[in-house]
Amino acid sequence: MRNKAFNPNRPGPPALPSEALALVAACRALYDAIDRLDAEASASVDLWRSDLRALNLLERGPVKAKQLATALGLTAGGVTALIDRLEARGLARREDDPDDRRGTVVAPTPRMFQSLGPLYRGVAERIAALAQRYGPSEAARATVHVRDVVEAYAAALAPSRDTLDTVVPERSPSLRRRRGVQLRR
Repeated sequence: MRNKAFNPNRPGPPALPSEALALVAACRALYDAIDRLDAEASASVDLWRSDLRALNLLERGPVKAKQLATALGLTAGGVTALIDRLEARGLARREDDPDDRRGTVVAPTPRMFQSLGPLYRGVAERIAALAQRYGPSEAARATVHVRDVVEAYAAALAPSRDTLDTVVPERSPSLRRRRGVQLRR
């Protein structure tokens, strides 16, 4: 069944089958839930939401400051200020870069995991419980579906990007200003 309420002269969703509209609505609800969880997490450690993105990258282990700047679309000064904020809250620390004597590596601290771990661990445990309830085959299919949704979001952001771990400088306001890049609107 198609969405007959769609009017091409009025902004709104395209005419889609009801099951597609239900999937889009579920994705929006998921995004909203993640957004609220991240707002709670950043507030719990008195950081900006953008700083939480840095902590998400550090969760995997130490990251070179230059890589952090690139991933977050920050200038050298911007990443320095970010690292200062994270260090002031005891969530990260600077280390010498073993590959570049002038470089810096940013490493997570145990406090980062102690502060944010319980909130995110609770979500992971609930998702793991769902996977057990689904069974291996259905959980594997659900994983594929979620990855497909991630790819859809990534493609909407930048059709040429292969992963969410790279940066599109043309979409970063600070890099656009620095490079003089203009985005078509």
